[in-house]
Amino acid sequence: VTVNKVASIAVTKAPNKTEYEEGDLFNPTGMVVTVTYQDGSTEETTAYSYAPKSRLTKEDKAVTITYTGKDAVADLAATTVEISVKDKQEETVAHITAYVSYSDKGIFVSGSEGTLLWNAPVTVYDRDGDGQYTMSDVFRALHEEYYYGGADGYADTDGGWVTRFWGVNTGMVSYVLNHAWVYGTQTVVNDGDQLGLFVYANTMEYSDLYTWFDETTYKTDVNAEHSFTVNGLSVMNSGPDSPVTAAPANATVTVYDENGNVAEALGTKTDEHGQFKVTFPKDGKYTIEVSGTCTYTCSGYGGSGMNTYKDATVVPTRCTVLVGTARGTLGDINGDGVIDLTDAAQLLDKVTAGEKVDTYLGDINGDGTVDLMDVADLMDRITEA
Repeated sequence: VTVNKVASIAVTKAPNKTEYEEGDLFNPTGMVVTVTYQDGSTEETTAYSYAPKSRLTKEDKAVTITYTGKDAVADLAATTVEISVKDKQEETVAHITAYVSYSDKGIFVSGSEGTLLWNAPVTVYDRDGDGQYTMSDVFRALHEEYYYGGADGYADTDGGWVTRFWGVNTGMVSYVLNHAWVYGTQTVVNDGDQLGLFVYANTMEYSDLYTWFDETTYKTDVNAEHSFTVNGLSVMNSGPDSPVTAAPANATVTVYDENGNVAEALGTKTDEHGQFKVTFPKDGKYTIEVSGTCTYTCSGYGGSGMNTYKDATVVPTRCTVLVGTARGTLGDINGDGVIDLTDAAQLLDKVTAGEKVDTYLGDINGDGTVDLMDVADLMDRITEA
């Protein structure tokens, strides 16, 4: 029996975009790739990969398209599509930075160049000049920055309903702003805001529980037991001025070291209050992820009890933990590695503003508090050095 194999591959329609600026990602939207079989027949295919997938530079003149199907002749030649890359133009319009987390059925999604989309920074430009930024603007900018298909991977309605995300036509998503329920994607966003969007695993009860930590970054000492609390929001049960909150019980807690390796001995589960404790055995920067499934009972509308869900998917969340020397150096308030008058000025600003300052950095005299006496002591140390 003779097998009719793929003998060649060609780009029969160029992608919509072939002109780029440095730092852009190649966007294959609109590109048609066709294979030719040994008998001369042809067929359009999506079984291909392309390179580079990293951000483009001016040295990139073409993108290589490689067939990934299993029915090709040996040493099937790749094909290319020509592109041009020019210097990146400096944006002159106003912009903000927002932070976005995106998960699909309980698992964080990775964007371009393997970036995990947890609290990923997104630059959003005020291209229409109206002085406002919406969740829709942020989600579109997220796709421009991290999705290989660019902004074409996102769509929503004028009424604020998401209809396509990450290239998939779907409405089975929920989204939050600063861990709170919102009506739609036309909600206004400010600089530094945190957005979360997740695709539901349970599309019958929509019981997936959105979760978050009180802080993005924690600081603690080596061999000191540290308590963490995970908050939960049942987005589908919530509404305007009526958040339905819940504590995720029996969710999986995974701890990663600074190299991304799982610290097996530190793993645990959340209790009925969504809390857990970890004792870190050595200095370093750790990441904690809460994920898996959980049991939770809704509360809201004045604290009244509501539905209980078991084995509900946890919308994952993460936090960073700086342990011991990873917290910084005493007196280095701005973390630049040098202790100078800038640090004294920043410590003074924080103390007078009533901001909380880590004693590991700011308790210069070692009395257990950070106050104006520490500012004076730091000034003395700097001037005497």
